Amino acid sequence: MEIFHTLEINKYQFQVNENQLQYHSILSRWFYVPVGSQYLPVKPKLFSLPEGFKLNGKLIYTILSTRDEYEMVTTDAEAILAHFYFIPGKEKLKRILSISGKPIIVTVVFAFLNPLGIFSLAKILESLGAAGLYLSRKFPVGVLGKICSECTVPVFVASSADIGEITSKINAGVYAVCIAGKDISTELTKLLHQSFPDNPILAICNKSEKQIQSSVKSGSDAFIFKPCIQYNFD
Repeated sequence: MEIFHTLEINKYQFQVNENQLQYHSILSRWFYVPVGSQYLPVKPKLFSLPEGFKLNGKLIYTILSTRDEYEMVTTDAEAILAHFYFIPGKEKLKRILSISGKPIIVTVVFAFLNPLGIFSLAKILESLGAAGLYLSRKFPVGVLGKICSECTVPVFVASSADIGEITSKINAGVYAVCIAGKDISTELTKLLHQSFPDNPILAICNKSEKQIQSSVKSGSDAFIFKPCIQYNFD
């Protein structure tokens, strides 16, 4: 019986190792990460700077999206998007919102399920020193309008590249519209800057330096990025 038990354990270990090998093989085909490379919270080298926009009296070109406090402390981005799926406790929020004197924008993801909750949350975030709120695309325009009228901090909202959707959200009172970097074009930013000169257009680029470079060329006012591998363009 012990022999069969040992064989079963070895069989299980082999299956686990085989699954891990297949998993890592698939990953290596999807994402090429050079040996020794490391994802860093520093902004990538740019051929040119974005236009920039003002937040808390500071000119912002780059925004790091993270929920890691160490990355918030060490980044050289001008602002931070504290991207939480669930808002942390009050003490942690206080600590995060006092980091390095940089404007901190806080993401609100699921609060749209409870409109009353977002209003009270907005007041708490304002009192703790948040520089702005970032809302997902799922917020209805009516709720957006209510949030913008209740808040004194700027409201940033995610949007598609659809002109109708962007216009409705800006008319609801949001300060800045955030669009996926892959969807941003020179024609779109030119039209939006002409129609809404006081509302920054931000590119959501995640870890893609290609999208960052492209969005800067297209005329985005700033870009949001996640920690990524640094490449040399020399």
